[in-house]
Amino acid sequence: MIILIGPKNSPITGQSLAFSVLVDSLDVDSKVIFYPVFFRSKLVLAFSTLFFLIRCLAIFLKNSSRVSTVYITTSRTHFGFLRDFVVVYLSKALGFKVVNHLHGSDFLEFHKNATPRKRKYIDYLYNLIDTSIVLLPNMKEQYSMYPNMEIKVVSNGCTLPKNVYEFEEKNKLEILYLSNIMYSKGIVHLIEAVAKLNANGKKFKLLVAGKILGDEYLSQQEMSDKFYHLLDNYGFIEYLGVVKGDNKENLYNRSMFFALPTFYKTEAQPLSIIESMMHGNVVISTVHKYMPDFLSEKNGALVDVMNEDQIASSIASLVEDNDRLHKIYEHNLEYSNSNFSSKTYVEEIAKVLR
Repeated sequence: MIILIGPKNSPITGQSLAFSVLVDSLDVDSKVIFYPVFFRSKLVLAFSTLFFLIRCLAIFLKNSSRVSTVYITTSRTHFGFLRDFVVVYLSKALGFKVVNHLHGSDFLEFHKNATPRKRKYIDYLYNLIDTSIVLLPNMKEQYSMYPNMEIKVVSNGCTLPKNVYEFEEKNKLEILYLSNIMYSKGIVHLIEAVAKLNANGKKFKLLVAGKILGDEYLSQQEMSDKFYHLLDNYGFIEYLGVVKGDNKENLYNRSMFFALPTFYKTEAQPLSIIESMMHGNVVISTVHKYMPDFLSEKNGALVDVMNEDQIASSIASLVEDNDRLHKIYEHNLEYSNSNFSSKTYVEEIAKVLR
């Protein structure tokens, strides 16, 4: 038996979506335990974490003779680390193999910013882990201080679309932003870039889908106030809220461009970008973290972070070159289908779990 520990698919994040794909598709004897995330109250989070750990202990002890491996998506938050510490320690005490899956790009920062005492506990914990999965080869550096940890590379994977529009069916003047609406995801800079494009005579429409959340730059309320202010002032924005299923697929299909000018602190390999390429979208993103490791001008354009002028000029240049747009459309379909299918993703993780 394999025990899978990860986040529920609410709120929707790349990590929760990836965990959902694994849970739904992994064909082994397994038990799933969801851990608590995103509680506003520390007291509620503390009690939820305690309840989660008690449930883990009960399941571990009840199935100790059957469990071979514990798979966990580790965290870089205070409560998350405490949770991970107990889970990994219990797993090793009971003789289970531990496989950790890193979806973010901030472990080195988490390690560096910890107090010397906490860093000792971090190192103790991660030296217990048998194998860690990272998304890209250069992400191995996140765990370079643990020579006894085996590190495997498995790229993110998405379910293939049910339907993909032909190139001619896409609207060249529609740009899609589909992600959580956070300042560090670049939504404000994207809106201002589209405003500059339209001020120069274009008639672009910006479709925005996602939940408004806070980050280290703006709280959820501050981000909400700023976003709705922009929405009121610019008539080219259509806000669609959180979208799923066929509605999400239709958004990818109808738009020519997908933009995520992110500078999010944990960004690694966003599933929204992979999903967009599976629909032939031309991707506009940033030179940030590991983004250039899997994106290039063959996929669209990479711009500097927080640079509205570069976002605007890249889109303006691309929209005038139909042949290049068509070439990117064809390349992204082939590239994403060959490298990022959910089938390959689950098969590669299954190999690590054995």
